Amino acid sequence: GMIENAVTKTGGNDFKVDTSFTFNPTWLSAKNNFPANQPAFFNGFVENPNPAPATSFYSPVFNIGGPIIKDQLWFYASYQQNFSNRENAISILGQNYNRNTETTTTLGRFKLTWQPTTKDRVTVGFNLDRNVINNDDGTSSVTDQAETRLNRGGEFGLLNYTHNFTDSVLFSLETGVTFEESDQDPQSRDYTTPEHFDIAQRIAQFNADSISIDQQGNFVHESKYRIQFDPSLSWTMKGLGTHQMKAGVQYNWLIDRQVAGVSGNTRYIDFGGVCDPTNLAGTAQFCDLKETFSGNQTGGSLVTRATASNIGAFIQDRWTINRRLTLIPGIRLDVGILYGDPSANPAHDGTGQKLTNLAGLGPRFSFTYDIWGDRHTLLVGSYGRNNDVGDAFIAQHGNPALTEFTTRFNTANNSFTDCSVVPTPGNCTITGGLGARSIPYHSLFSPMKPPHVDEVLVGLHHEVIPETVIGVDFDYRRYSNMWEDIETNRIWDPTGTQIIGYQNPAKAGQSITVSTTANEAYRKYQSMDLWVQGTPGRWDLLASYTLAYNWGTVSDYFDGFLLNPRMNHFYDGYVPDDHRHTIKGSVSYRTLFGLDIGVRLQYRTGSPLWESFANPADSTQRIYKSPRGTAAPISSSTGAQNFNDPQLYTEIRNPDQFTLDLQARYNLANLLHLKQQRLDLVLLVVNTLNDPEASGLSDSFSVRNSRFGQAFSHFAPLQAEFLLRYRN
Repeated sequence: GMIENAVTKTGGNDFKVDTSFTFNPTWLSAKNNFPANQPAFFNGFVENPNPAPATSFYSPVFNIGGPIIKDQLWFYASYQQNFSNRENAISILGQNYNRNTETTTTLGRFKLTWQPTTKDRVTVGFNLDRNVINNDDGTSSVTDQAETRLNRGGEFGLLNYTHNFTDSVLFSLETGVTFEESDQDPQSRDYTTPEHFDIAQRIAQFNADSISIDQQGNFVHESKYRIQFDPSLSWTMKGLGTHQMKAGVQYNWLIDRQVAGVSGNTRYIDFGGVCDPTNLAGTAQFCDLKETFSGNQTGGSLVTRATASNIGAFIQDRWTINRRLTLIPGIRLDVGILYGDPSANPAHDGTGQKLTNLAGLGPRFSFTYDIWGDRHTLLVGSYGRNNDVGDAFIAQHGNPALTEFTTRFNTANNSFTDCSVVPTPGNCTITGGLGARSIPYHSLFSPMKPPHVDEVLVGLHHEVIPETVIGVDFDYRRYSNMWEDIETNRIWDPTGTQIIGYQNPAKAGQSITVSTTANEAYRKYQSMDLWVQGTPGRWDLLASYTLAYNWGTVSDYFDGFLLNPRMNHFYDGYVPDDHRHTIKGSVSYRTLFGLDIGVRLQYRTGSPLWESFANPADSTQRIYKSPRGTAAPISSSTGAQNFNDPQLYTEIRNPDQFTLDLQARYNLANLLHLKQQRLDLVLLVVNTLNDPEASGLSDSFSVRNSRFGQAFSHFAPLQAEFLLRYRN
């Protein structure tokens, strides 16, 4: 779940202090000496002579609130500081050692609440956060020199105003401004040394690798602003029952600016070793591809700006017809207007900025029916549509990416082709750049169909004993018209591994994509939930079992579907977050002498994997030979895989997951005879069984040094922490 709307604490007429300190020294955590993602090329991780990796965490928190002017003006302030250190066992380049991922987080909140009259209330708030992560990757898939550093944070201010016109009519205004900044850089701050990525071993060396498949820069600096204005009106009226009505509009303006680049404007794709034929004799055998990058700024970086304007209007009625039946009809209209970088987009609206318009209508309806009229057995149901009319992330995707020239190593002359000359040589391919990616324009009177989700839910809930309810819910969701990139220029051979031509001969060598909300891009979710929740006696109980199916052609926006038409028919299958069975439980007991003890557990079956191969024609794409969620099994007779027999394809999944956490809390105020105060000592033990099993397996296959089926991640070991909390 995700918290979309939260009411934060407000000071009152009494001074209140709530402070705590969490401490997790290294001796409170287990130390499992398992390697992170270990490439087979650098030999096995055996008999590590170094100390096992350590973990520590410390966090002081201080909250205070109270009156400035009693009955009129109150304040509330909060401060939190987190210090986290997590070592990872690394085995790389013949060395075994521990690499530390250090995280520091600072959170601050301040809130003023003013009530000048009994009908009016004004709230002003200011919030800030800072987060720095060193060695953010933390695995054996990158060397120390190829690590990344994340520095992010921001501030936001809010102003809320409410006014009661009458006892049954309330006006509310929520508005605010948010600023966020995120810098992802090479840990070494080296912006000149090219990175080498070994595609056979999936390892990055000498400098940081690309941020992601669709963000080829190894450094990205991003600044985001959000301006929001949400007035609403609530009122109660009578007529065939009671109507609790609410209507309003919501407006936000999103601004995003990005600076992206690649160190040295160059990246080498090696195979089985380091390619450096100029300086190191005998390394030509490892040379595969060379990628050269350019942008719109001196030094090769790319600067782009994108904005989005979102407008929504809604009305909803909570209609209590009688004691047994409540209906909640509603409808919502959303409109999104996306703007790209002024220097990079066609002049759709005469200014050269507007990308497209999206609009969607979202009807909603739910009901609650008390079957026997005694409030013990409820039949519930709902239908709703939610529309995503775009944001700054989508608008940025409509901007050009870094221009990337790719050429394969020429073994005849032991060199790479210079792709910067005009016209572009035939053995060079181009991705990104001006005109290489676009969003089809739709006017406001004929807007683009937005991504949307339709959800139908029905459930039966019954109170079996006082304060304890059991229930069964059936849920169906369909996500439609997801954002995807469609290749429009390359012509692929039947295998999807060779480019044999181009639709536009004038753009030979270049990939040209259209980003659109494709009808074929969908996913659906079906589930049955059996659950129990309640507080019988001194127990606090929450437990559930879920049977679920998560299927579709896409797992997320821009995930590669439709980029290579030869692969499209493989994409329909179980998506990566499909877990067939999930069991969750949280049970605690409150004793008579101030001690609370509890246990939390979670079991879920493994998520699907999908055997993939490197595409020799495009290093950013993967090749598939079987449907999503499957692979070619290894023959017991030959010890090899047969990729040519569709009858042998088999489902493959990650290992099942089971975690058990324990918690105990004791109120020390009883021993210290503190009245009107509480002093809690809490012990939390995560992964109590210290399960070290693999949590993720590799589904990537290569001819040489394949890692297919090898574990690349393990569960974090047992970790215990104490928390001391004081409240008055």
